[in-house]
Amino acid sequence: MPLGYSFWITTEELEEIVARVGPYFPTYLKKIGAGPHGGLSFEFEPFSGCEEEPWEPSTHEDPKLTYMPQSENKAEHLLREKARVVLSRLYEGSGRRRSPA
Repeated sequence: MPLGYSFWITTEELEEIVARVGPYFPTYLKKIGAGPHGGLSFEFEPFSGCEEEPWEPSTHEDPKLTYMPQSENKAEHLLREKARVVLSRLYEGSGRRRSPA
């Protein structure tokens, strides 16, 4: 089930999502907070332009983030989908690209 453009993340889900995707956060991420209209906002360290361009990491091998069919466990399926979207939006917000898979 696709999440669509917007979806809700509860406080408990956000805590679990951060725990799961935290190891994939870029080193230049300063803060995740509440954004406008109930969304998330990401604050980054200033870029000097001399850094190597970071890539959005692949999570396909992570046992807490790999795809799980909705028919197997609906709640876990949705949590993993939300976690992947949060990670993607974080890297999109930083202006960075996805790693080649």
